[in-house]
Parts: sequence; C-alpha cells; structure tokens
Amino acid sequence: MYCDFCGKNFDRTEGFEEVTRSGHHLIRCEKCVHEKKDDEYDWQVMTYGRARRTPPRKA
Repeated sequence: MYCDFCGKNFDRTEGFEEVTRSGHHLIRCEKCVHEKKDDEYDWQVMTYGRARRTPPRKA
C-alpha cells in the first residue's frame, strides 16, 4: 500500500488509517497518523519529476 500523505510504500501489517476527503478515499500510514500529517503527497512531482523550470515568457 502507498501512503497518500508521505508517499511511503508500506505493508498492511504496519497499521494505517483510512481518510475520506471530498469523496476521495485516502490512506495514511502509521507514521503520518502519529505525526498528524494532513498535507497530501504530490504524486505529480514523483511521476513527472521535480518542478519543471521554464524560462519566463517575454511579452
């Protein structure tokens, strides 16, 4: 399973919490439950790489 708050891949036996936000079902690992993390992990950064820097547009 993947934690939707830190991005960690963990086993179900480690413990987790299920969270529902705006109709979305999220999983929070035991570490994030203990640390009370509430910010979701940005999967796009992981999928597409770090924030792309584009040169400023000239008007």
